[in-house]
Amino acid sequence: MKKLMFALSSVLLIACSNSNNEQPDQIAESTTPFNETAYLQKGDSITSIAQGILMKNVAEAIAQKGVAGAVEFCNLKAIPLTDSISKTTLSSIHRFSDKNRNPTNAITTTLDKNAWTTLASRLKDSTIKEKHFIVQEGKDVFYYKPIKIAMPTCLKCHGEPNKDIAPETLQTIVKKYPQDKATNYKEGDLRGMWRVKMNEL
Repeated sequence: MKKLMFALSSVLLIACSNSNNEQPDQIAESTTPFNETAYLQKGDSITSIAQGILMKNVAEAIAQKGVAGAVEFCNLKAIPLTDSISKTTLSSIHRFSDKNRNPTNAITTTLDKNAWTTLASRLKDSTIKEKHFIVQEGKDVFYYKPIKIAMPTCLKCHGEPNKDIAPETLQTIVKKYPQDKATNYKEGDLRGMWRVKMNEL
């Protein structure tokens, strides 16, 4: 875990340095109380790092124990790992879905339900280039970004049971997540969303 946190800290230092080099004057000289571009950049950086670390760990779990082993990894480590990234980035990171696997990833609040509807709409609208967005609620700023089924490997856990998902993997999913809803996806589908609650810039 110490090695993971050291590696994460190093990646974040690089990411933050790159971000600061891109638009330091804009952020420092902004006279507006709310800098949407800065929040979008920060949220995108945090979620990209989190996604990369999670995918790296899932890939290692598959290599070592197969796809069923990756399900066990997600069951035990995905949320603690996300919590660790939250602490390192001084933010609050969560993943949600309308077809959640882990009960804690269910969409329950009005804010998140509205964000999900907005994400789904943006993904269908080819005229909207940027699919991510931020929502300001009082003094809190929330960043939302879609999570899509980006590659065939994702279908081994989230595709069609007994077709994309092997019987052994399906048994592990049912055992670990008896109320699972996260199957029957196709490549390119909206799987979930990131939500990052950020500190004031």
